[in-house]
Amino acid sequence: MKFFKISLYILVGFALLLVIGASVFIATFDANDYKPLISEQVKQQTGREFTLDDIKPSVFPWLGIELQQISLSNAKGFKADNMLTIERLDVRVELLPLLKQEIHIDTLRLHGLELHLEQDKKAKTNWDDILEKQAALAGNKAEKSVSPEKTKEVVSTDPLAALLINGVEIKDASINWSDAISGQAIKVQKFNLNTGAIRQGKPLPVNLSALINLSEPEARVITELKTSIEFDLATQQLKLTNLNVLVDTALEQDALKKLRLSLDAQLDADLKKQHFVVPAYVLEINAQGKAIPGEKITSSLKGDADINLKNQTAKIEKLVFETMGLSMQAKLAATDVLSSPNIKGQVNLDDFNPQELAKKMAIELPETKNKNALKKASLNFDVIASNENVQIKNLKLKLDKTMLLAGIEVENFEKPEINYTINIDQINLDDYLPPATEPTTPAKQSSLPVAANANADIPITLPTPLLRSLNVNGVLNIDSINAFEQSISNLKMEMLAKDGLIRMPVLNAQLLKGNITSSVQLDVRKNTPRYQFKFKGKNLNGDSIINPILQDLSGEKNVSMSGVMNMALNLKTSGQSVNQLIAGSNGQFNMKMGAAKLHGVDVEYFVRKGVVGYLEEKKQTLPESWRGEYKPKETTALKVASASGVIRKGVVENKDLLLDSSRFKITGAGKINLPTEKLDYRLVIDINQATTKTAAERLLDIPMPVFIRGGFSQPGISVDSKVWLRSVGKTLKAEAKKEVKKKVKQEKKKQKKKIKKKLKDKLKKLF
Repeated sequence: MKFFKISLYILVGFALLLVIGASVFIATFDANDYKPLISEQVKQQTGREFTLDDIKPSVFPWLGIELQQISLSNAKGFKADNMLTIERLDVRVELLPLLKQEIHIDTLRLHGLELHLEQDKKAKTNWDDILEKQAALAGNKAEKSVSPEKTKEVVSTDPLAALLINGVEIKDASINWSDAISGQAIKVQKFNLNTGAIRQGKPLPVNLSALINLSEPEARVITELKTSIEFDLATQQLKLTNLNVLVDTALEQDALKKLRLSLDAQLDADLKKQHFVVPAYVLEINAQGKAIPGEKITSSLKGDADINLKNQTAKIEKLVFETMGLSMQAKLAATDVLSSPNIKGQVNLDDFNPQELAKKMAIELPETKNKNALKKASLNFDVIASNENVQIKNLKLKLDKTMLLAGIEVENFEKPEINYTINIDQINLDDYLPPATEPTTPAKQSSLPVAANANADIPITLPTPLLRSLNVNGVLNIDSINAFEQSISNLKMEMLAKDGLIRMPVLNAQLLKGNITSSVQLDVRKNTPRYQFKFKGKNLNGDSIINPILQDLSGEKNVSMSGVMNMALNLKTSGQSVNQLIAGSNGQFNMKMGAAKLHGVDVEYFVRKGVVGYLEEKKQTLPESWRGEYKPKETTALKVASASGVIRKGVVENKDLLLDSSRFKITGAGKINLPTEKLDYRLVIDINQATTKTAAERLLDIPMPVFIRGGFSQPGISVDSKVWLRSVGKTLKAEAKKEVKKKVKQEKKKQKKKIKKKLKDKLKKLF
């Protein structure tokens, strides 16, 4: 026992002697004497001038060194004098733990770091020469190195197992980047980093902050980061808890003045398996500026993430995005994320008020006829996507009382091929039209398809490159549409587009109480677009179709016709303006109405006025029954109404107009010149007169030809007097002959009576 005590005293004494000896050595040792040697070694390694103002060593209980005012010169040809300057660098190791083969390092301190990184217009940086120097030195060492066969095998140990660092402190550092090519300048100022004690298997608190200034665009960014890091070197497990990141940006521009991002999250990572899990995160976004709807917006993104780079998979169980009253949820899963990503997911947008959303976005929506329109909407769909295609399935859009169901597929993004199917149950477009206004009396305008004034032609600019690139195959079905107080049902629209030929081979619907079958085609494969339209209507309510034309021809707004109509139109045209399309129109048309009614016009009254005027002018006797006031018939039943014709270069020619009733028959023929907006039409009105006892009645029975000529806005209506008066003259001449014969006969009869009487008187005298 005594032996052990003596041995212990000797060992302690020896240790004290070493410490005292080291203290005396350090106290008398001047490390600054080695500054020239250090500068020379640095210059050999970098080729740069290195300066060091002061070296302060320390001994007990910490063996350390403090370097002050360090600088490394910059490469030639660059702006800054020094590439690197440091005010203070402090490293200290605790002595006593070294005896246990443990390394206890005090807080590593780096104060006043200033680093200048530059790139000139030739893409050369101010550290290229250092890399070149290091590469040359590495080559020389490789030639002198000992061959691998002669090296001794070294058993690796964990160097961090006995390592303890009380922390890292970087204070008031700055990093400057200047790029002469892009003109970008970035200054990282007030960079501060503080950590807790660095111990194997123990959490490491980290606090970081910095001020970043950018020149392009001019911006000022404040960055803060706080977290706690846990890392197991053996298992390669990394964990970040209480991760808080703040990025606050101020920009010198009106479009976007401020942008603030705030992130709260945590991370569990297996670096060996490359598996990263973010169980929950919250990202808050605040932005201000004129480019922002309403000049201010607040948004949040909440979610989770599970990413396995080894298996190339990623999964988000729930992603929630909220902004301006909108709430969208999504669920996504991806495979082959590094090679050829494939994504599947569901997206749901909860009920929201479009009107309220527009207000928040500073968008003024037009007033609608239905005040309850645009007040409720929602959206949800499934998505399947890759780097070559995307599919939107089970898309359901609700807008007020309308439900839309759709499926959309886009193949080959370089040359997209689009396939879609859209089904809509019902939509009332009248609800979204402006409210009715007080009626005014505008200048009369023709409802016929007319060209614009030649000096005011309207060009039609089509997105020809886009139309030629389209490759679309789709179907649209709408059960019911209400628009402009008309009802359309069972609308089906098929669309095919490829290489500049856009076709709607099926455009069918139940409209105007009947059925329509039509097709549309646009061909932009050549420089001049070509159009084709085919239309067939069966059992249509003819009011909306025929009445505008009747009113244009007659110049009377109260003229109309009602009845069931069958019609067909086949039209082709080409051009790059409205006038060209009208002038280039070619085709055929026909229409027929059965039991129809004509309203607001009495043809017999029109003819009667003509006859009365003629008789009064000729001072002829009028029938007593005509002397009273004639009341025009408001409605006339028609047995048939029909017309057909051709269209050549914008001129509509018709030769077989027929309006047939029990009271009259109207036939017509003529031309409507759409490019010049001129009418040249001739009607023949034939009254079915019940009796022809009087001359006036017989005149009324003469067919009356009527011209409709002139411009569309004010067509002139006149009787073809030359033809009509010729017929009237013949009738009156025949009437005069008949009257003369009657008088001659009467005179002969009278003379015969006189002769008989004279003869009788003579006989009496004789006998």
